[in-house]
Order: sequence, then structure tokens, then C-alpha cells
Amino acid sequence: MSEVNSSSPLRSLGTGFYNLLGLNRSILLASGPRFFGMVLGPIGSIIIVYTLSTPQQGMFYVFMSMLGLKSFFELGATACIGQLTPHHLSEDGKTPSVEMVSIAQRWMATVALIFGLFSVALGFFYLTWCGYRDPWTHILWIAAVIPTALSGIQEGRLQLMYGAGQVDEVSRIRWWVMIFQYAVQWGLLLVGAGLLSFSCAALAGVIIQQWRLRKGQAWLFSASSRTDTGLRAQIRSEMVSLVKRSSIVYLAGFFVLNIQQPILFRFAGAEASARFGFTLMIINSLLGIASLWGMTAFPHFARLVAEGRVDEGFQKFRATWLRAVFVASLASIAAICAVEILRMVPRFHDRLMPLLAMLPLGIAVWIQTVGNCATYWPRAFKQEPYVPTAVTQMLITPLVAWLAVIWYGPDAISWANLISWIAGGTTMFFITRAFLPGRPLAVKFQPKHAD
Repeated sequence: MSEVNSSSPLRSLGTGFYNLLGLNRSILLASGPRFFGMVLGPIGSIIIVYTLSTPQQGMFYVFMSMLGLKSFFELGATACIGQLTPHHLSEDGKTPSVEMVSIAQRWMATVALIFGLFSVALGFFYLTWCGYRDPWTHILWIAAVIPTALSGIQEGRLQLMYGAGQVDEVSRIRWWVMIFQYAVQWGLLLVGAGLLSFSCAALAGVIIQQWRLRKGQAWLFSASSRTDTGLRAQIRSEMVSLVKRSSIVYLAGFFVLNIQQPILFRFAGAEASARFGFTLMIINSLLGIASLWGMTAFPHFARLVAEGRVDEGFQKFRATWLRAVFVASLASIAAICAVEILRMVPRFHDRLMPLLAMLPLGIAVWIQTVGNCATYWPRAFKQEPYVPTAVTQMLITPLVAWLAVIWYGPDAISWANLISWIAGGTTMFFITRAFLPGRPLAVKFQPKHAD
């Protein structure tokens, strides 16, 4: 009896904290790959350094950069699939409708085909232009493109599952893929397979993902030819409209994220660029955890909106968002502590921004994180209303970053980030506010069948 009493206060405290954060199995499963990626990534980097020659390592980074062009072909289409799926479920409410599955899979297959053909041609031209005319280098490039293209199709399928509320199963599949990819990649690197290791690892990920999907999600591969033509046309129209607007937001976000480093590198040098990049990576790694709350809860409150239960959906969203704000605040404190601890290590001391310069950057990332979590609510209405935010930041960020670095030095890049996200966060606030229950945009875009 005494043991129970002695342990109950601690247990009650743990339970209270657990409930305060709103932790559940979905969040824990989704956070696993992120945490293990943070641990396994540096180990993989060490293995790469010891198993690849300098030219091979340089070729690897070139390949990764060129394969990153896939994002410009998808233009946020996978996210749009996850956004539309809660509104187009089958009668059992557990899987997407046949029409939704058909449209999504054809869309992603088309993107994969266009990306694959373009990338192979671009790679051949670029490698030849750089003097790499040997067949083996070109074979390695093709071997890298194929699994990357196929993974895009698989990601579309995962988004169908995610939108249907199968968040836990999606996280389990990502676990399997991560484990197999690292195992294959490291094993082949250690036996001397060189650059082919990465292509084989990516292909292993695609194969294990395909096996898991066929084993547990047969509906993805048995779409009936008997579909509602009108519903197909409606879903296709919604998809095209959503991708058009999402692509603007996506490309603007990509521009804002990547324009600052070239400006800093050009006007302040490589060392300032390294300090900013390394500090930002640490802050993003920790604050990014808060995004898991919105990501895992979105299918639930999006389905409530689709069913016309807007007020109930908003209560679910509001509780989720407040918890994300709380977690982001804790993560901000953890990021400051992590940077200051790393600063004590001689190797890292000169690669981190000073504390006073880091604080505005941390606040900027906090605004970005809680703002992005708020965007899940309007998107539950099958809308992408944040084009004004994207355009505002795309215009402000490069100008403010350039002026800050020129006038006040490299550390002022943090204040440029803060100004950019204050502007972006302000537009996010007013746009999201217009979608609150009973407000004009919430009424306008409420599902037609809802009461």
C-alpha cells in the first residue's frame, strides 16, 4: 500500500503532463522517425566520409541536389491529396472513395513519369557538360532517378491513407522504410558499393513500402473501373484548383527559405553563412516537433468539417493548436539551451550565432511554427488561402535580408527573419480568423451537404 501511495504523486504528475501536451500514440509514432533520423543521420555522414572518396562524395551531393528538383514537379500535390481525401471517403468512412484513389494515383504517376524523363535528360546533359562522359556515371544517375520517381507515387498512396485517418499506419510504414534504407545503405557502403549504395537503399525503401501497402491496403490496388463520372470530374477540378494555389505557396516558401543563404554568403562570407545555417538547423529540428500535433490531428477535424460538424471540428483544432503553441514554446527554450551547450564545445564555438543574435531568429521560427499549425484549419475546408502570405514574404524577405546584412552585419539576418515572419504571421492571423465558425469564409466554403 505504501508503494502505491509513494508512487502516485509522481504518476499523477506524469499523467497530468501527458494530458496537457495531448500526447497520443499517433504523435509518438510520428515523432519516432524524426528523432531516429536526428541520431542516425550523423552516423551515416561519418560512414560516408570513411567509405567514399572526395570525388564520390561530391558526386553524391550533386545527385541529391538535382533529385531535389522533384519538388518542383510535385508542387505540393501530395499535401493536396491528403487535404482532399477526408472530403471524399467511401461509405464505410475508413478508406477514400474509388474516384479519389483513381485521380490521386494517376496524378502522381504522371508527375513521376514527367520528372523521371526530364531528370534523366537533364542529368545526361549536365554530367556531359561537366566532363563525365563515361557510361558508368550515367548509369549511376539513372539508378538514382528511378527509385526517386517511384517514391513519389508511393507518397501519394501514403497521403490517401493519411487523409482517411490512418495516421498510425502511415507512421509505421515510414518506420519500416527508414530502417531498411539505413540498413541497406550502410551495409553496401561498408562493402565498397560506393554511390550505388544510395540508389539500392532508395529502391529497397520503395520495395518494402510496396510490400507493406499490398499486404495491408489492398484497396489501393483494386480500384474499380465503375466510377462516378461526375464525382471524378469534381475531384479533378478540386485537385487542379488546389494545386494551382498550393504551388504558389510552396514555391514562395521554397524561395524564402533558400534565398537568405546566398545573400549572406555573398555579402558576409562563408563563415557567417555557416553560423546562420547551423544555428537555424538546430532551432528548426527542435521546434519542428510541434508541427506533429497539427499533422496527426488534421484528418480528424477535416472529416468533421466534411460532415458539416464545423463547431466540433473547430474545438478539436483549437485544442490541438494550443498544445502545439505550448510545445513550440518548450522547444524554443530547449533550442536555446542546446545551442549554449554546444557552444561550450571548442569545435562548435565558432559555428554558432551569438545568443543575442540567435534570439530574434528563434522567435521568428516560433511564429513560423505556430502560424503553420494554424493553417490546418482553413485547409480543412479544401482551401489554400495563404497566397497573400506567400507573396508578402517573397517580396519582403530578400529585400530586408539584403539591407540588414549590408547595413548592420551578418548577425542582423536574424532580425530580417523576424520582420519577415511578423509580416507573414500577421497575414496568417487575419486569413485564419476569417475561417472561424460563423465567419464569412467558413460559411462560404462549408460543405454543401452540411446543415
